[in-house]
Amino acid sequence: MKAGAQWTQYLLSLVPDCPWQHIVFTLPCQYWSLVFHNRWLLAEMSRIAADVILEICHQADVEPGIFTVIHTWGRNQQWHPHIHLSTTAGGVTSGHTWKNLHFYARKVMSMWRYRITRLLSR
Repeated sequence: MKAGAQWTQYLLSLVPDCPWQHIVFTLPCQYWSLVFHNRWLLAEMSRIAADVILEICHQADVEPGIFTVIHTWGRNQQWHPHIHLSTTAGGVTSGHTWKNLHFYARKVMSMWRYRITRLLSR
């Protein structure tokens, strides 16, 4: 097995074997230049995306698995900062049982954009 395939297998062994949901958090293009000139905002964008998922999960008494990836370029090789987030489609409850959970794009994006707008308006 090649090194890349071994590395992929290793990474897959670290994440729970359960359903996952992928969410892309995007900004309106009016903010792209601001992020370009303030790169620290990329980490904040990622943190806020995870915080939104955690808030929804905690309201449902669920502890999820989450990882984020910061992307700064789009398919057309243009500056386009956005966050890819993968989360378990549910999680472990305080009673140590699995609970399924679905994240609705409109709700998640609305919460994220509200928090990003608050951050940028400071």
